[in-house]
Amino acid sequence: MFKWPKIDPQTGSQTYEFLSEHLAYRIGNILGIPTAKVDIGVYDSRIGSISYLVNGKNEELREGAWFILGKHPNYDVDNLYDPDTREYYSIKHIFEVIEKEEIQYYWIKMMFLIF
Repeated sequence: MFKWPKIDPQTGSQTYEFLSEHLAYRIGNILGIPTAKVDIGVYDSRIGSISYLVNGKNEELREGAWFILGKHPNYDVDNLYDPDTREYYSIKHIFEVIEKEEIQYYWIKMMFLIF
């Protein structure tokens, strides 16, 4: 899976979360924590991150932003912005669509490794 960097809506500049994902992979390896392999690369003349084996053999991979549309039908998945609430993509959006606390716990655990 290739992931292009997001654009910060306030500054209009590219964000670098793709570097955070690669660093999390490298740190995970050093600490002996199993993580998805993430490399930095170029696709379609744009830099970003490449993730390998992020889903199992019989699992479907879905972009999280599409789940947000269930609770926020006007959510703009290209700009990661909800014009109704005037909010940009955040952990709040994720938790609104994740109902089980156990899943929220693992999501938070994953985020600590990425950042």
